[in-house]
Amino acid sequence: MNPIRFNVLLKAINEGSDSALKEVYSYYLPKIIMHVKTKFPTVSPDDVAQDFFFWLTSAKSLPYVRYPTSWVYAVCDNYAKKYLFKEVLVDQLEITGDVDYYENEIVSGIAHEMLSALDDDISRKVMYLYYWKGYNLREISDLLHENKSTIKQKHARAIKKLRKKIKKL
Repeated sequence: MNPIRFNVLLKAINEGSDSALKEVYSYYLPKIIMHVKTKFPTVSPDDVAQDFFFWLTSAKSLPYVRYPTSWVYAVCDNYAKKYLFKEVLVDQLEITGDVDYYENEIVSGIAHEMLSALDDDISRKVMYLYYWKGYNLREISDLLHENKSTIKQKHARAIKKLRKKIKKL
């Protein structure tokens, strides 16, 4: 899609235009599904596409996009990676149901070991709130009364540490 047309449509979507959303949806949905199926075969492409279009309609402001297809794929890759990481953690940590780790529920031995491998309580809370409760990093920073950059850093470091731990298992 032409970058100028794409950005005009993004602005219209931001202003609530259903026709603009339909145009972007009809153009990008098959591309997103094919991309996710190819790059992330274990992730549901429909879920990724749904998350992308939901985010697109609820975003307050969107940047000017120079390379629309690459940008769409990058955003969808991030959603797919989030699903992959959550699957790995749920499988590896053997967490079933809606275990609320921070309300003193029982957590399996592996889950306890994995989460205790994190450096501090804030990192454990960040991982739990992000992957099990679905909060974004800004919301977590508000909940924990921490700077967003601190939360982002804790999240990135926790992912690296847990990946290393999972590889050892």
